[in-house]
Amino acid sequence: MDILHVDSAVEWRGGQQLLFRLARGQARLGQDVAVACPPAGRLWQELGAAGVARVPIASGGSLRALGQLHRAGARLHVAHTSHAHGN
Repeated sequence: MDILHVDSAVEWRGGQQLLFRLARGQARLGQDVAVACPPAGRLWQELGAAGVARVPIASGGSLRALGQLHRAGARLHVAHTSHAHGN
C-alpha cells in the first residue's frame, strides 16, 4: 500500500468527514490507499460501505497501534488527529 491515513477518533466530525471524502476520492482515482481507524467509529462504517480499505486500530493513543501500522506496510503514513501523531 502506498498511503495509510490514520485517525484514532471514534467521533464523526468534520475531520473524519474530510478524511472519508479524501480517501474515497483517492481510491476512486486508483491510488493504493487505506485508512487506519477504530472499528467502533462511524468512519470505519462509511469507509467499508464505500469500499475503501481499512486497518483496525484502538481509539485514542495506543502503543499497540504502532505494530498494526507497521504491519500495514504503507510507504506514507498521514496522521489526521493529535493522538494519531503519537502512533
